[in-house]
Amino acid sequence: MYGYFRPNDSGLSEEQKRVFQSYYCRLCYCLWHFGGQLVRFFTTFDLTLYSMILHLALEKEAPPFLPCQRILTSNRKRFAEDEIGLRLAKLSLVTFGEKFRDDMIDEGGFKNFLKKLLFQRVVNRAGNEEPLLAKIAFEGTEAINRLQEEQAGVDALLSSYGDSVDATFRALGVTEERYLRLFRALGKWTYFVDILCDFDEDCRKGQYNPLKSEGIDTLDKYLSVNYASLLEKNREIGHEVYDALLAIRADRPEWEVSHKIILHSLNTVVPRILKGEDVTFHYFKELLRNRRLLAEERRIIKKKRKHEQR
Repeated sequence: MYGYFRPNDSGLSEEQKRVFQSYYCRLCYCLWHFGGQLVRFFTTFDLTLYSMILHLALEKEAPPFLPCQRILTSNRKRFAEDEIGLRLAKLSLVTFGEKFRDDMIDEGGFKNFLKKLLFQRVVNRAGNEEPLLAKIAFEGTEAINRLQEEQAGVDALLSSYGDSVDATFRALGVTEERYLRLFRALGKWTYFVDILCDFDEDCRKGQYNPLKSEGIDTLDKYLSVNYASLLEKNREIGHEVYDALLAIRADRPEWEVSHKIILHSLNTVVPRILKGEDVTFHYFKELLRNRRLLAEERRIIKKKRKHEQR
């Protein structure tokens, strides 16, 4: 699972990491329960952050914190009746399906064909069980495509995507405007990051990107001319997200965790893009990396103890 929000770099306390992990594992187990092992690796974990905010909006209790099981199914079965978790899993699959459907339209290719071959059945099943969420996702993609055909600017695309995120969480039961405002702002921010991340590839493939202009075919060239205006746009979107986040402030660990993760992302993701760094955070890779570090620490301690005993 991948995303732009980086929980492990956000200064979370051990207890706050457990809170995040409870929502992350719940989504992971629900994806496994609904769609099988493979889908756990190919969908975005950013929905974990959205799900914490959703629980605040719906005044729901946090899911249980359970140890990770890569093979055993006992924890997976505990989420078999988790209505919200399963709906979020289906949402993750529906949006994933829309992405590779759109990629097939734009560029085709063996990679997208393989995704369709592997995941189309479970994506269709998710859409059949959540027709409203599937409809919103489809209409959101179509609205973005129309704007691209019209060569629309950045603001129109960001607003369109933000409206689609708003509609999605209305369908999940959110009614308070202060929460919907935050969902819209987060949608706009993630789409803005997408635009920046995809700029060089879009230029190389001759695809639409709202930042493209004549004679500019790399992000470096774009920044050499538009650096100040891009930073201003980033500040504008960041302030919108942060103001909306403060408006839902609550005395619950979900808000504290969301606050730290979002603030860290707003402060670091776009500056890293401007330095040419990869900002996509692969959660499973991070877990494996941490396991290797822990194993190395254990080896060092063991070696030290043996040396002391001699």
